[in-house]
Amino acid sequence: MWIRRHTGRRFRSTRVAAAAAWIVLGLAGFSPSAAQARPGPLVAGIQPAVESSLAAGAAMDPETAMAAFSVVESWIRTWRRPDAADLPPGVASGVRGASVTLRFMGEVVGRGTRSERAADGAGGDDHPLVAAARAAWNEAADRLPGDRDAVREDRLRLMAPGVMISVEVRGSLVPMSILSYDEVDRIVSPGLDGVAVRIGERIEAMFPGTMLVRNVMPGDALLSCVSQAAEDPTLGIRINPLSQPPAIAKAHEAVFYRFRSMHIAQTSEGGPGRFLHRGGRVVSPRELNRTGLEEWADALARGLVRSCVAHPADVTDPPHPEADGRICLRLPGVAWPATGKIDPQWASDVTNAISALALGRYANVREQGSRDAAHTARNAAVRLLRGSIEHAPGGSPTPESDEAWIARAVSYRGLLVELTFEQTYNGWHTRHGVSAVNRWDPGHRLARLGPVGEGSASRRVTWPGRGRLAYAMALAGDPLAEDHVRDIYRSLTLSGLHQAMPWSGWADLARADAPAADAGGVLPAVALLREWRDAAYARMIASPSPGDDDADLAGGFLWNVNDRFPGADAAPAVAFLATMVADRRLTDAADRPKELARLLSALRFLRQLTVDEYSAYSAADPSAVMWAVRRSPVDQKLDPEDTAMTLLAVAEALRAIDALSGKQ
Repeated sequence: MWIRRHTGRRFRSTRVAAAAAWIVLGLAGFSPSAAQARPGPLVAGIQPAVESSLAAGAAMDPETAMAAFSVVESWIRTWRRPDAADLPPGVASGVRGASVTLRFMGEVVGRGTRSERAADGAGGDDHPLVAAARAAWNEAADRLPGDRDAVREDRLRLMAPGVMISVEVRGSLVPMSILSYDEVDRIVSPGLDGVAVRIGERIEAMFPGTMLVRNVMPGDALLSCVSQAAEDPTLGIRINPLSQPPAIAKAHEAVFYRFRSMHIAQTSEGGPGRFLHRGGRVVSPRELNRTGLEEWADALARGLVRSCVAHPADVTDPPHPEADGRICLRLPGVAWPATGKIDPQWASDVTNAISALALGRYANVREQGSRDAAHTARNAAVRLLRGSIEHAPGGSPTPESDEAWIARAVSYRGLLVELTFEQTYNGWHTRHGVSAVNRWDPGHRLARLGPVGEGSASRRVTWPGRGRLAYAMALAGDPLAEDHVRDIYRSLTLSGLHQAMPWSGWADLARADAPAADAGGVLPAVALLREWRDAAYARMIASPSPGDDDADLAGGFLWNVNDRFPGADAAPAVAFLATMVADRRLTDAADRPKELARLLSALRFLRQLTVDEYSAYSAADPSAVMWAVRRSPVDQKLDPEDTAMTLLAVAEALRAIDALSGKQ
C-alpha cells in the first residue's frame, strides 16, 4: 500500500501511417504520432514567443555551459571561495552573465546573479560566473544550519556534498525596442528567455529559471530589473506612467535587452547536472506506451492519496453523531512548490468530490493490474467523499453551495460500488457501522436544480457545474438529464463546448445507455460530438521538429485566439476524447488509429505538465510535489483539481485501450 493513515502532511513539490502499428494496444505498447497541422490564426498567440526565441539565438554551446556548471560544482563541493583562476578559457570568454542558486534540504540558501560591466566587459574576479557564484557561496556560508563557532568551516565542508546547485549562463544580450511591458510578455518566451536593462553602468537581469520559480512573467521581470537598476522602488509599479519603457528610456537613458540562457541543475542530491528546458525536460511521445500510461496513472493516484489530510470527526464542530471512530479525508489547496506554501489552505468541496471520483475510476481500471494500489485509492476515494458530505455546510442554497452539491452528487453516483466496498474493507475503521455516506441522498437538491429555463437555479452555476448536473441526473435515471444536455449543446458553440466536458458528454452517453431509457443506446448527438472533436483538435499545437523551442508545448490546446500557452484546463476535454475513441457510435473502426494518435498527443502534453524529478528540482519539498500537475508550462502552481482531472483522463484512456483490445 502507498499509505495507511495520513494525519497531517502538507506540501513543503498525425501522422496516421505511424498509428497503424499501435492498434495492437495491449501488447508491446504504442507511440503517439508526431504531427498535427498547426492551424494558423489559432496558434498565432504563441508565435511571437517562437520568433523571439529564434531571434535571440542560442546563448552558447552546451559544452561551455556544462563547463561553467562543473567549475561552480568544484567550488561548492570543496567549499572554497570561487576564484577566476579556475575558469576554463571557454567559460572565461563565453559567459557574459550568470545566475547561481544553492539549495540545501529544499531551502534556498544562496543566490547570486551578475552581468558584465556595461562599459568594458568583465574580467578577473569581476567575471559574471565568479561574482554570481561568490555571492551565492557567501550567502550560503551564512545561512546553512549550525553554530557560528571555531569549527563552522569544517561543518560547512561536511554539508557541501548535500548542497544542490543550479546554474544559468548566457552569452550576449539582444537589444529590444519596446513600448510597453505587455509587449515584453508577447515577444519574450517565458522559461527560455531572460530580460535585462542597462541604466548607466549598471545592468540588472532576471534569468528565465528565476522567473519560473517565482511565477513571474517577462514584463513584470523587466519591471523589477528597472526598479533595481534605477534604485527606485516606485518604478516597480506596472501602471505607473513613469515606469513605462519609453519614459524610462528617456529619463534614464535605459536600454532594454532579452537573452537566451542555458540552465543546468542538479535534480537530486549528489546527482549530476542536467540540462533543463523551461524548468524541466521535454517528455518524449515514445513514453506514452501502455506501460508508461499505467505507471503515470499509478503515480498520479499515489500523489493524490499522499496529499490527503485526515479530518478526524472529533475535531468537527458540532461533531457528526455517526462519525465517531471514522476518518474523513480532505485535500490541501493550491500549492506553490518553490516556497512550500498552500493558498488557500484547503481545497474546495468541488475539488474533493472530483478527486474522489477520479480515484474511484482509477481503482476500477487498475483493479487487475495493481490490486493493492486500487484498494488504497478506493479507500481514499470513499473517505474524501465522506469528508465532503459529512462536513457539508448548511444554510440557504447559493450558486456556490449548489456547485459543491452537484459535485458531491456526481461523485456519489459514480462511487456507489465503492461505497459498498467500504463496509467490507475495514483498514481505516475502528468500528463497524453504516456510514452516513451510504444513506446520503442528493435527490431533493437535484430536484430543485432539475428544471431548465430562464431564471432556473441551474443556470446560475458554471458550465462545468451544469455539465456535472446533467451527468448526475443521467446516472440517477432522471429524464430531465436530456433537457440539460440539449440546453448545454444549444448554449455553447463548438469552440466553447470544452467548458462543459467531460461531464456533458458522459451525461449524453449515460442517458442513451440507461436500461430504462427509450433511446436504446442511440445517440442523437453523434454528428455534433464528432464535429466538436475535430474542432478541439484543430486547436491542438502540432508536434514540432525535435529540439524545437516549443517542443514541450506539443499536444496542448489553445482554446482562445489570445491564449499564449496551453494549460491543464485541457484535461477535462481530453478525458472525453478518450471516451470517444472506444465508443463505436463516435469512432468508426477505420478511424481509431488516427483518433488514438491524436489522443496520445494530447496526453503527452498533460504528462509534460506532471511534476517529475526534473521539474521538482526547485521545490521546497520535492517528494511532496512529485506527480502533481502544474497549471501550465509557465505557471508552476499545483491545484489538486488539475491532478484529479488528469487522472480521470489517463484512466479513461486506459479503459478505452482495454475496450479496443478486447479486455473489457
